Amino acid sequence: MNLEQRIHRLEDRESIRTLIARYGLIVDQRDIGSVGMLFMRDGSFRSLDGKIASEERDAVLGPSNHFTHDVVIDLDESDPGLASGWVNSHAEVVRNGVALWTALRYHDRYRREDGIWRF
Repeated sequence: MNLEQRIHRLEDRESIRTLIARYGLIVDQRDIGSVGMLFMRDGSFRSLDGKIASEERDAVLGPSNHFTHDVVIDLDESDPGLASGWVNSHAEVVRNGVALWTALRYHDRYRREDGIWRF
């Protein structure tokens, strides 16, 4: 891998890290209308237990307060427009009128869409 390719991979990783941070900030600011733009047009958001599920860009979850911790990003070696990863975090949320403090581990897939990395 040459220097230009290595720099491009570092830029991709940083763009994905910014995407992850932007998600938490936008949700914390209660700018729910902007959250959907972080997802691919055909993106989805769901919990492993199936209790939380959104299957299109305009149906993502509502407000919560996110704190991101460890992030691992794996760029796809065969397709420079794909990546996957996981994010350890915790959040303060209110669901059904109950305040919760929860540990989260996001298992994400990322794709470059129109030149922008999205979930």
